[in-house]
Amino acid sequence: MSPINRPQLSERWQRKLREYITFYKKHSNKRWSSVNLIWLLIGMFGESFVSSILLKNLGPLAGTIIGFYDGISTKVIV
Repeated sequence: MSPINRPQLSERWQRKLREYITFYKKHSNKRWSSVNLIWLLIGMFGESFVSSILLKNLGPLAGTIIGFYDGISTKVIV
């Protein structure tokens, strides 16, 4: 990937996870939303782990963990 005008891997994964969890918080009253979030998180952690191994860069995995924490700690007004 060209580094020109593109966010770093860690920042991109961090933003994705934070946005997914914030979206869940806004729509948590819908049926099956918790199950869908858990399934999404399993897939995202798996994808970031595989990406980290293939790219030989801990950015995706670190960004996923930080984004998960950021998403949980974000206050959302419904």
